[in-house]
Amino acid sequence: MHSPWEASPKMLDSLPTSFASCSEPVPNQSAAGQRGIRPLFRAGRPSPALPERQRAAALRFMKTPTVSTVAAVSILLVGCSKQDVPPGTSPSPAVEQAGKAPAAVPIAEPAMTAWQQGDQATAVAKFVGADWSSHPLFAPDSALSLSEARFNAFSDAENRVRSAELISQLDSLKQLARAVIQTGDDALAKGDTAQARKCFTSLGQCGAALNTPNRGRLVQLVGQAFQKRAKGELAKIGQ
Repeated sequence: MHSPWEASPKMLDSLPTSFASCSEPVPNQSAAGQRGIRPLFRAGRPSPALPERQRAAALRFMKTPTVSTVAAVSILLVGCSKQDVPPGTSPSPAVEQAGKAPAAVPIAEPAMTAWQQGDQATAVAKFVGADWSSHPLFAPDSALSLSEARFNAFSDAENRVRSAELISQLDSLKQLARAVIQTGDDALAKGDTAQARKCFTSLGQCGAALNTPNRGRLVQLVGQAFQKRAKGELAKIGQ
């Protein structure tokens, strides 16, 4: 395939064999004794000069940009300055993520994660230091976050799966609560009533967060048990 810029035989045949017939040489107009300037162009017969009024109008036209030119340049600059998303496309996930606030860490997650990893001291410290009045308490997909209505809406097969998950998570939470109670008792035996009060108070606050209507019935019962035990332990140290 030939390039569009390559000359074809017909194009070459149509060109004049000489440019001499198209123009006449212009004599060197340099003064005598000065080196002449070689003519760069060969000019043909000069055209008659335009009238003064037509020449002035032509100069004004050349100096004044037309409306269409200004409009075209303005549209081009505006188009280049914007980085719009092409129609029919959506922003990238990275852009969408940048515009969203990061998801809050569930209140119980740090303590329960440490407990499942076998780090009892950290788990108890996280439990006692948690703000149980904040939300969310658990991850949205956790069985501990499901209401009783949600459980009843499951099919029999799914209900069995989520119920087993719930019992497992409640068992871990109860074991952690027992460790918190033991830590409070140990602190009380050493005379550290301030630390003991922190442990028992956090247990009662956790129980209150669990014992709400938006939780499953088993979760509410565990919350009530935490509240009752915390009340009894706090009574030992006079609140």
